[in-house]
Amino acid sequence: MFVGKIKLSDNTMMFRLDDYELIISNSEGQWTSWNDIKAIINDGWIKLEDFSENVIYAYIEDVEFLNLYEYKCNLQFYVIDWHRKGEKHTLEFDHIWIKSDCLDYYFRDDAKYKSDISNLIDCWNGKEINEDRINRKTYEIDAFNQEIIIEFKTMIQGSDKPFPYDVRNVMVFGVKKTSDQKLLHNAIHMAKTFFKFISVNSRVDIINPVMIGCGDDINNYTTMLYIKPNKVEHINSNRCLKYDDTESGLAKLLTMICNNEICFRSLFPCSSNEITYADIMNICAAFELQFDISVKQNYKYKEQEKVKKKIIKIIEDSREIQFSDSEKIHFDEILVGIKNVKEILKKRIDIVLQEFVQIYGDLNIKCDFEEDYVNMPERIKNSRNALDHGNVEYKFERQMYWDAELLRAMVYMLILKTAGVSDKDKLFNSVKKLSKYPI
Repeated sequence: MFVGKIKLSDNTMMFRLDDYELIISNSEGQWTSWNDIKAIINDGWIKLEDFSENVIYAYIEDVEFLNLYEYKCNLQFYVIDWHRKGEKHTLEFDHIWIKSDCLDYYFRDDAKYKSDISNLIDCWNGKEINEDRINRKTYEIDAFNQEIIIEFKTMIQGSDKPFPYDVRNVMVFGVKKTSDQKLLHNAIHMAKTFFKFISVNSRVDIINPVMIGCGDDINNYTTMLYIKPNKVEHINSNRCLKYDDTESGLAKLLTMICNNEICFRSLFPCSSNEITYADIMNICAAFELQFDISVKQNYKYKEQEKVKKKIIKIIEDSREIQFSDSEKIHFDEILVGIKNVKEILKKRIDIVLQEFVQIYGDLNIKCDFEEDYVNMPERIKNSRNALDHGNVEYKFERQMYWDAELLRAMVYMLILKTAGVSDKDKLFNSVKKLSKYPI
């Protein structure tokens, strides 16, 4: 718990921060107005200093009115710059170290990870380390208005568990030295999105604390970030992608995440334990977006576009003759809809399914996903339309839910191919993680 005071021009307020809840109250017995609270929030952040001289940067999720004297701020995360005698609080950083269980599964079979474990334990115990160390690539991407270097390292800490060491993989962001809180927020969000992708799980979590500081030696860091756990689900290690299978496309994949070129809002199932109606709608949306990014530029709608142009020309020529002024308003609205008509969902799925069969194999799809996968495009089109138009008489069968999982695997294939993963065996290994038998 952190307790301290906030000074405003007219009032002095008390604060108490505990378990991602920040209570702000007027210590002078005066009413606290919403304007008072807004005055200390800067672009979602509040800067505080407790009685121990620790500086806290809290990121506000929402604010609740409690009574005339108190407000409660629910925090998404907060940063603690721990007080050290003789040192000034600056929140300057050029490195951000982020951990997650899914990273350890991602690198589980990686030779460097195994080598690092041995070297780190030897180093911890004062022994000489193996000089023939395996190096892992670094990734330079343009993000957040600067060039960012992303590295994946292995770190060791003492542990109070039966095994005395806690060895973890960590995602490290290298940035220009800054105090930019927005950059910090963006980097955390990008890392969590990457973790969701490699674990095929929207409820993956980041391990607290995130280490923030300058230089490579985290032992000198005084700043830590704590993220509020939110509906975390157990990670199925068998469903986590592997570094070796995705390494060739990792730089592009990270760039795609940063540029919002993947429909993450719709990509994952609502729950890892069940498939719902919403999953069918969501994965169709994710597929269509990914089709536009990954396939459309190489796919020509020549015949359809030719017919559509003829229809539009005939309709437009009749506008002045056949319709009154009052009808032209509706005419123009309908015409816009016709101009935006694309090929049907089924046709798009058919195109990608043919490519998926070449990579995964007919018999493997029948075993790992569903026997009658050939008719999946027609079924999922009908399912999506029934849900979209509220057809209460449409009956959903078990097979239609597995259609959504097959389509999800196809979206992953598109993403990885667009990122630059071209090896068929590695694509096979990755999309198998989304099947009934991910081992």
